[in-house]
Amino acid sequence: MNEAVFNKRYRVIEKIGGGGMADVYRAEDLELGRIVALKILHKQFATDEGFLERFRREARAAAKLNHPNIVSIYDVGQEDGVYFIVMEYVKGVTLKKLIQKDAPLSTEKVVHIAMQIAKAMEFAHQHEIIHRDIKPQNVIITETGEIKVTDFGIARAGSTSTMTRTGAILGTAHYISPEQAQGSVIDPTTDIYSLGVVIYEMATGELPFRGENPVAVALKHINDTPLPPRHVFAAVPESLEAVILKAMAKNPADRYRSAEALRDDLKRVIEGLPVKIMGTVPIAGDSSDMTRTMAAQRPRPAARTERKPKKGLIAAIIAGAVLLLLGGAALAYTLLNGPSVVVPDLKGKTLSQAQSAAKAAGLKLKVEREVFNDNVAPGRVVSQTPTAGEKTKKGYTITVVMSKGLETVNAPDMTGKTQSEAEALLKKAGLTLGNVSEGYSDTVAEGQIISQSPKPGAKMAKGGSVDIVVSKGIESVDVPDVVNNTVDAATSILTDAGFKVDRFDDFSDTIAKDHVIKQTPAAGAKAKKGSTVTITVSKGPKSVTLIDFVAEGMTGAAAQTWLQDRGLVATLVSQAKPGIVSGYVWSQSVSAGTKVDQGTTVTLKVAP
Repeated sequence: MNEAVFNKRYRVIEKIGGGGMADVYRAEDLELGRIVALKILHKQFATDEGFLERFRREARAAAKLNHPNIVSIYDVGQEDGVYFIVMEYVKGVTLKKLIQKDAPLSTEKVVHIAMQIAKAMEFAHQHEIIHRDIKPQNVIITETGEIKVTDFGIARAGSTSTMTRTGAILGTAHYISPEQAQGSVIDPTTDIYSLGVVIYEMATGELPFRGENPVAVALKHINDTPLPPRHVFAAVPESLEAVILKAMAKNPADRYRSAEALRDDLKRVIEGLPVKIMGTVPIAGDSSDMTRTMAAQRPRPAARTERKPKKGLIAAIIAGAVLLLLGGAALAYTLLNGPSVVVPDLKGKTLSQAQSAAKAAGLKLKVEREVFNDNVAPGRVVSQTPTAGEKTKKGYTITVVMSKGLETVNAPDMTGKTQSEAEALLKKAGLTLGNVSEGYSDTVAEGQIISQSPKPGAKMAKGGSVDIVVSKGIESVDVPDVVNNTVDAATSILTDAGFKVDRFDDFSDTIAKDHVIKQTPAAGAKAKKGSTVTITVSKGPKSVTLIDFVAEGMTGAAAQTWLQDRGLVATLVSQAKPGIVSGYVWSQSVSAGTKVDQGTTVTLKVAP
């Protein structure tokens, strides 16, 4: 693909990324002389009209978006059945790489990044465009610290229904919203949910849900409640945790209604002000002041009224019959005649909290067993029998299942290993391979792993995934042009570009002495950083034509300098001559106009 030219205008330089639908290349716009990003649709989709329509729709939709936090679209086209989009080339690193390297990030950095992503979303939503694939891989941090959201690859007008493809979940499962995973109609709150997941990952260094495959992860987004961020990383502020949980509410109606509202609460987090929690927010774990406040602001459910039996005798007979079937006449008699109580909700409580709640209700508590659970913190109740809200008799025993927390394993050290070796290590540890990306390295050989996330030795949930970065070897860069530069300047330019310098001297009739005549490799060629560039440095012309020093009225010192500058040797002989002023040349051993090679000795007679 490298060096291929599309529409006689876009010359491919190198591949810089890829996804499920297209690959992205760094390319040169030959007409405007600028670097662009060229997104090329995979060939297997080129005959699928559904995908082609979405590809064209992406270009038309995204071309409307002119915003400092959104990557611009320049052009769209096709050639010989290959469909492509030309985009702004943004030099920087993805947010995913920053998370892998530095997470958990500081609260200030989390809020700074999230607010800029929210600005991009807000602008797009105003133009009735939903991104649908907000994830750290689609966020670029430029060299100046700006945030750019890219890849509106599955963006659609907000008024249209969801577009799905049989057997596939659009977007990335780790960041997908519940309604998106179910193939339901979506609205801008889908992007808000995905941004909530991104903020969760930035703030804690962990994803809220992991699974053996994308479908398992998507099901967790639909059914499971995430572990509160402060249970994962205690330094997360309560206010930021509240924002994350509201953004990640299962029901779209319970989330922030706009990216602007989310951005407003993020601003309050960084200013140390209370956040404006409104609507239903999923709450798990300890009932801290923040979660109590959140719960208090939920709409109260309407009081449940129980239908009274028309006749107590009929109810008693029915209940008795059921109880006889379940446990016998003696038990039935006891339960029918003893006072009943409502079973309290013990899920999520510590053992001591559960015991206190059971005792307060006049019930007993028994721990049935302990299990690993990746959604309930260690030492807290996972489930109970009977369930909360059921009626039973005083003195009855509630059995509970307690959480041992995540079943954890240590992430194996895969640095320096090949991808196949890494997969074997992960399988042995009960883990799976996550995202695989590529990067250049001056120290790690091509095909070997540079880094991994989580880091080697880190505790992680069994069945979780580890992301890796595989080395592409030493980066190849353009060799700078140093011809005609002085040897010192050329050496400095090449060294700054990451090259070693080897010098060779030669004569030149056209290039000044101590200037570069030629270089190998030539200017503009690709070469690996750390490789050697050989420069040929001019010694000046090989032959020199002598001038008439006497006729020129030159002093001995001036004549000596002239000869030495041209690679000749000057010998001064002090000898008087009538009429010649002291210090001036009155004779030369080689006649004027004679051509001599460098290194030739010329004797000059100079008046004392």
